[in-house]
Amino acid sequence: MEMEIGGVNFVGTDHVFRLNGTRVETFSGLAENLFRHLRDGRVEQYRRETHALRSSWRSARFEDDWDGPVSLREDGSIMAMSLLPEMPRKRRARKRS
Repeated sequence: MEMEIGGVNFVGTDHVFRLNGTRVETFSGLAENLFRHLRDGRVEQYRRETHALRSSWRSARFEDDWDGPVSLREDGSIMAMSLLPEMPRKRRARKRS
């Protein structure tokens, strides 16, 4: 899955689940350009670019593009969470014995 947050393209995965009964959506991933370096075995290029991006990412406001907290790590990984509106739950039919 791809997602743009704060003008940065990330690749990763999203999940929807319940946390203490509240529906939550999360996205976790890695900046797309950094992911390509790792995928292609360019570990030193990945290290150089993550080090160069650290100062700019510290001041970035990623929450403006996501309805909830966003954590961007210095290694280029991201975790974003948001609460989802409750949907009406359908009752399951009970089996008769």
